[in-house]
Amino acid sequence: WNFFLSAGKEFGPCGNWHFIGTAGWHVPMDSDQKSESWFYSLHLDRKLTEKLYVLWELTGIDYIENGNRLPGVTIEGGDLINLGAGNVEGNHFVSTAFGITCILNSHLQAAAIYEIPISDREDLMDNRTTVTLSLIY
Repeated sequence: WNFFLSAGKEFGPCGNWHFIGTAGWHVPMDSDQKSESWFYSLHLDRKLTEKLYVLWELTGIDYIENGNRLPGVTIEGGDLINLGAGNVEGNHFVSTAFGITCILNSHLQAAAIYEIPISDREDLMDNRTTVTLSLIY
């Protein structure tokens, strides 16, 4: 289960800045096997032109309960996969990302971001590049 709350705000001259914040709780269906965590995400973007935005994000995960699937494992899968690691309770992972979004037309947009860990923990992430193509209807 993924319980979360999100809020956003447009601000600045001509509404060129946008902020979105999300906080939530990952509750596994099989809590005897998978780990449990709190998470947060902060997103800030700025409109440069009618079709181009730059963005910055900060994301964190706090592991609040161990899993039992992999008892001796001390790393988790972050937002990719719940490994069920048995020794992650109290671990905190934080990453930051920088990117760009391009509005191609009224129904299509493309984005690319580069993300790196900034906490002492890296878990499964060394760095990550994400490219998306979104259809808006």
